[in-house]
Amino acid sequence: MKQLIEKYHNAKLNRKISLLVSVMLLVILLTCQVVLYFYVEDKVNQQVHNAVDITLTQAQTYMEAKLRNVVERLFYIRLDPGFEDALQDFLYDGTDAAQGVAMTLLSPCLSLHKNNRAFN
Repeated sequence: MKQLIEKYHNAKLNRKISLLVSVMLLVILLTCQVVLYFYVEDKVNQQVHNAVDITLTQAQTYMEAKLRNVVERLFYIRLDPGFEDALQDFLYDGTDAAQGVAMTLLSPCLSLHKNNRAFN
């Protein structure tokens, strides 16, 4: 280390200046790189949070629409006047024949509000 210091003191003025300028440029570049790294990291995190927020909002909207659709179908099934009687026959009468008749009565009401689309 002492040899480097002696060489620096013994060097010509133009070499001293060029060495100092080189060191200053290196320090400035390293500082800019560190600042740029943290800036880019912050921006990437913001973009990820925004993308996740948008995706979750879309999923929430989709699920709310599907839930509204299911509730609407259940409401229309409940409004069907023959559904309640057929359901009582199905649940309270233990004979197989009565349950078969009840299923025959329930089937048209349920198939009217059937949806073949999957939740995807």
